[in-house]
Amino acid sequence: KIEATLRNSGTKNIHQHLAFTVAPAASGETLKSMEFDCDVPPGDTIIKTEIKIENPHLWDINNPYLYRLSLRNTNAKDNSIDERSVGFGFRDFRFENGSFRLNGRRIFLRSAHSCNNYPIGQRLPIDPDQARRDLLDMKVMGFNAIRFIWGGALPYQLDLCDEIGLMVYNESFASHPQGMENASIVFQRFDRTQLEMIRRDRNHPSIIIWGLLNEAGDIPYFKHTVAMLPSFRSIDNTRMIILNSGRGDYQPSIGSLSNPGSIEWEHLLGNESPTASKTHSYEDMGDVHIYPAVPQTAEFTQRIRDLGKISKPIFLSEGGIGSSVDLWRVTRQFERFGKEEAEDAKFYKDKLDKYLVDWEQWK
Repeated sequence: KIEATLRNSGTKNIHQHLAFTVAPAASGETLKSMEFDCDVPPGDTIIKTEIKIENPHLWDINNPYLYRLSLRNTNAKDNSIDERSVGFGFRDFRFENGSFRLNGRRIFLRSAHSCNNYPIGQRLPIDPDQARRDLLDMKVMGFNAIRFIWGGALPYQLDLCDEIGLMVYNESFASHPQGMENASIVFQRFDRTQLEMIRRDRNHPSIIIWGLLNEAGDIPYFKHTVAMLPSFRSIDNTRMIILNSGRGDYQPSIGSLSNPGSIEWEHLLGNESPTASKTHSYEDMGDVHIYPAVPQTAEFTQRIRDLGKISKPIFLSEGGIGSSVDLWRVTRQFERFGKEEAEDAKFYKDKLDKYLVDWEQWK
């Protein structure tokens, strides 16, 4: 299914000749094409059509096969040409029969999550390649997915994920509503942020999940998001959508996920069911976050292992005890760049100072 937006910035109708072609991204030989004429009025016009590819080569984590769709737009009057192309892939990802499945094959998500923040530049790394190297390192270490939390992936990161076969669980800046006021402008911004991210990124086959919220409580923001599912489906009906990672709303009567093609929040995890009561036990929830204390006890380890034993499967969408940071090296790196006053630099310097106090006291 093809959807292309043509923009006529003039004041009169123009007659255009459109030519669509589909080809493998690597080799480029045309597999299918179609051409037709159309009149384009001033403003934006959405053109919808279909091209059928027989027996498509599926995109997979071990063989990330990509196609490319090109559109050549010719003005019949002066023969001027505009041409655009976009990569895409064929694949199916869903939760079915008690497990995640990629192209029908049961798969275990080996994933970490990233806020996509970088020293000094925050959202923009000093070296743009740093944002790519992180993903290549993950693939080499054996991860098969990454969750981009609180802001989503950069477009060129998604290009790389498409190419190396790294699945993506993507969230927008609007996914973290803590402190949000119950005001119509907040809901409008949420809708615009979510929907425009989906429109921008929906051609990337590496994106398997749209995440809407993270640890949101039972607040108006959450209720608004629950009701937005049909709007999301109107622009992308092909992906899994996860409602509220960590389920801080504690309402298992609302399902945690919606599979491709579904317009319902499905009760497929934990003790979720339409008649379930509100609960604060993560053993009853379908999507949980677990950060154990250190040192982790054997009893707590067993509690994690028992998740889902007496219920439907439970999705552990966050877990762990954080990371070990080389505080000396990180602090010196900020000094090397002359950025000791950067927010991150002060944060790590404070942690280093406190660590050194503990080191001296505890010998």
